[in-house]
Amino acid sequence: MILVHLLCLFTSIVWGTTFISTKVLLENLHPMKIMLIRFTICYLLLWVVYPRIEKTKSWKDEALFAVTGFSGITLYYLFENMALMHTFASNASIIISVAPMFTVIFACFIYKNEKPGKNFFFGFAVAMAGIILVELNGSLVMHMSPFGDFLALLAAATYGIYAIFYKKLSDRGYNCIAATRRTHFYGILFLLPFLWKEGYGMETELLKQPVILGNLLYLGVIASAVCYLCWNYAIEVLGAVKTGVYIYILPAITMLTSALILKEPMSWLAVLGCVLCIMGLVVSEKN
Repeated sequence: MILVHLLCLFTSIVWGTTFISTKVLLENLHPMKIMLIRFTICYLLLWVVYPRIEKTKSWKDEALFAVTGFSGITLYYLFENMALMHTFASNASIIISVAPMFTVIFACFIYKNEKPGKNFFFGFAVAMAGIILVELNGSLVMHMSPFGDFLALLAAATYGIYAIFYKKLSDRGYNCIAATRRTHFYGILFLLPFLWKEGYGMETELLKQPVILGNLLYLGVIASAVCYLCWNYAIEVLGAVKTGVYIYILPAITMLTSALILKEPMSWLAVLGCVLCIMGLVVSEKN
């Protein structure tokens, strides 16, 4: 059990730095091309790790894989990458950190017997207050459009959908690697229509740049293949809600690394918003 928690911690630390890698790549690459390269690398690597073909048990399960891939791969990262084009990496990370709350909310609708207590609603209110402070910091202090923060909130909501649906799949006995690979397949499949106008080609000259190639490999191999396996295994063992708790350390990691690497400003308003979001998540889980 301790190992599972360590895997969650490792994954959260890596994902906290992916906002920085993506922000760097967005200076030269389209957000959807970053996604295509990242998840194609991940998908191929998962075939190497687990070359067996595992058939789905029913067409309903196949549809569930499709919805899981669409929400957790296509939509989540589409919203996240687009958000990073309009807001700070730290802002996006803070807002997306409330994703576990959406997991609880959606779990209430899907699993009728699971109802959050008073702590959840109090924690939710505190976290929302934190998000408001982050938004005020972006719009009033930094004079940024709130559009990026709104996209980050949509990313958090789509993660909530993904976590619930993946838990349903894991309960049906599918191999962790095969299930992760299949969700990535659907994530890539649903991404292709978004790239219709942009094109599917890749400028080879860009790949010769160590910074771009290094960040793409970091996102595709470590942050996607390795971390998704760790995360989805943790969901199988700990459940969607308990695993999702580890997301609340993301904003602190991103805020620190974005200030050090991207030189993003760290105002007291953003720090206070980050603290409130983390406090809200901690309080909401004491139930």
